[in-house]
Amino acid sequence: MSVVIDPPSPMGRRLAVTAILACMVALATVAVASAQDLPPCEDPATASECRLPPWPEEALRDAPSLFGDVTGTVWLEDATGRVLQRNFTTFVVGDGEPAADESATADGRGLRVLRVPASKPSAGEWTVRRWDAMDGRKQNGAGSGYFEYRIAWPKGLGAEAVAGASFLAELGAKELFGKDRPQGAAVEGDFMRGKGTHDPGLNSNAYPMTDTQLHPSAVRVRVNGQPAGAFDLPDDPADHRGLVSWLSQKREAKPRLSEAGSYGYVVRATVPAPALAEAAQAGELVVRLEVDAALPGGLAVYGAGSGRYAIDPTVVLTLR
Repeated sequence: MSVVIDPPSPMGRRLAVTAILACMVALATVAVASAQDLPPCEDPATASECRLPPWPEEALRDAPSLFGDVTGTVWLEDATGRVLQRNFTTFVVGDGEPAADESATADGRGLRVLRVPASKPSAGEWTVRRWDAMDGRKQNGAGSGYFEYRIAWPKGLGAEAVAGASFLAELGAKELFGKDRPQGAAVEGDFMRGKGTHDPGLNSNAYPMTDTQLHPSAVRVRVNGQPAGAFDLPDDPADHRGLVSWLSQKREAKPRLSEAGSYGYVVRATVPAPALAEAAQAGELVVRLEVDAALPGGLAVYGAGSGRYAIDPTVVLTLR
């Protein structure tokens, strides 16, 4: 099908585009209706035209139990195995919130997986501003400062029963955009005429996409006062990889985006043995995420309902 846009006026182009969309809808409707008239596929390998049955829901009921983001891929092959078409879609799976204390195994070793919601820091102070997004599922701090999280130590578990531990979180730098400032909603004048502003981050729905202009930061991790490592955070990125942030947007009559597409980087820190001994005695792990004034690039803490990886701040204990 080919369409010639004539006359080349805005109205003509709008009418032509409308006609193209109408033709596409009509063709799709005819294709679906035609498929209903085809016989069922008893042997898809030999049938030239037949109707495939819908994918059975029962096939998904035995999927592994997990919490996170999943990509489902499908492809269509002919009898020789040649791929004719590919497609994919994404899901966030899980029943409620991730468990705060969960037992697991990996490589034959027992694990205790301890989580705290990103939305529940026990403390936090920032030199420029502190706020949250996506109903608290993402915590933001601009400038230098810290967030602190407290995680209950498992009852009855002694430090001698723990061979080692690691801290895991999705963290990113945090740039203060125009919309995040107190005067963010005000636009003075028409910047097309040399007035006002052309700040791409001023609109309340905006989150400038990842580009070559980076906004770096660095975070230091401490556990019960013990240093557990320092990590570079190259940017405050946002694009299609921030899947969970996209899917966490509210479905409203007048939708307003909340830092859609934003995400961070997976940070893994080894918890020092003295910190484990202190946590076992005190009954809690105290994780502090600090950004120094030397590089005040801010910090974003993503949780299971935001970012790219669907993980809350987590401590994984490896048991002896």
